Amino acid sequence: KLIPTTRERPLSIALPDVTSVDDCATAQAKVLAAVATGEILPGEGETLAGLIEHQRRSLETSDLAARMTALEEQLKERGRA
Repeated sequence: KLIPTTRERPLSIALPDVTSVDDCATAQAKVLAAVATGEILPGEGETLAGLIEHQRRSLETSDLAARMTALEEQLKERGRA
């Protein structure tokens, strides 16, 4: 057999909705606690933590883009005054 079988399994872990950067920290803490108590395996925790980190980056990027747009609008308004 050239391709090893996948050893992943479905996970059932209660995580909060991750709709803000602060939510990401809460979710990461829950993943760490689940690994520490043996609820999930360390590799599974690492995978979940990576997904949460991707979401954090996405949220952060969206927030920065909105802030830049607001600043650009303020600069345009100052230029007209």
